[in-house]
Amino acid sequence: MDHFPVNFMRFGLSFALLSVKRPRVGVIFVHGFDGGPTTTWVDFRGMMRHDGNQIAFWRDCDLFFYSYVSSDQIPALAEQFLDFLTSVAAVKGQDLSDSEYPLPSSKDYVLGSRPELAKLRGEDPYEALILVGHSTGAVIIRKAIEDRIKTVLKDHPDSAKWESSIGDGAVASYDLLIAKSSLRFFAPAHLGFLGAGKLGAAKQIPIIDRIVGIHLESKPLFHNLKHDCPTLVDLRASTEKLYEKHKQLRAFKATMLFGTHEEIVYQGGYDHDDLLPTVPGHYHSSICKPNVDYLKPVEFVTAQTASAKNA
Repeated sequence: MDHFPVNFMRFGLSFALLSVKRPRVGVIFVHGFDGGPTTTWVDFRGMMRHDGNQIAFWRDCDLFFYSYVSSDQIPALAEQFLDFLTSVAAVKGQDLSDSEYPLPSSKDYVLGSRPELAKLRGEDPYEALILVGHSTGAVIIRKAIEDRIKTVLKDHPDSAKWESSIGDGAVASYDLLIAKSSLRFFAPAHLGFLGAGKLGAAKQIPIIDRIVGIHLESKPLFHNLKHDCPTLVDLRASTEKLYEKHKQLRAFKATMLFGTHEEIVYQGGYDHDDLLPTVPGHYHSSICKPNVDYLKPVEFVTAQTASAKNA
């Protein structure tokens, strides 16, 4: 694929694969509890070239792999992610990048600067954003969306009028771009942590119970993922209420995919979400990892990329 890597000054291990063409779509991947931007999305880039029907869309996409530490509570993690998200939406993440990084030349890689990057890729805003979350990453995305758009709606309570005031063509407001993001979730934890299966069985063993228990119980984020946690309950109620009043703002609605053998989180979504049939033979950790024999994750994201552009 025609992308080159970029690291960021902030946000730890987060990185991006930026298109050498003028990108039209930004895709942001957010991992789950104790996951990582590479381990969770292993070989996603390598499998894109096998998505023959939509490979042209991938070439027009910037791919951002966001990283966070699985310790703080969801509201704080969502606040940090929102900083990242708004920068990507506003200026394609240019203000997050290191001052120098490899840029492609006609023959090989050369060192470049931000002005060279802007000239190569253009300064036009994205036409669409795709937010892809696994497990806890989905909760962080939903909370960030709720926080940002609720703030905007205080000043613009008529969302349809707000949208029409932006103008036709490419989206001029990054707030509207965020509000109309497409959400694609792999095994989201927005209904809470199940604690069954491999993890639940492991906790029945005394030694493992002590190790796993200490590790999990010491992290506020783990407690936020209990199904009756006020954070999850309030987030669902608020998002469903916002969707009922502002259905045209796509970011309040998610499409999700679970494995048949999901053992970590409760399967399901909010009342208005789209839930696809479960994938046989897959578990919580495998549902989002494509390979040559399992291209469903790539196709799942790509399908939304195409629909987002045509919405």
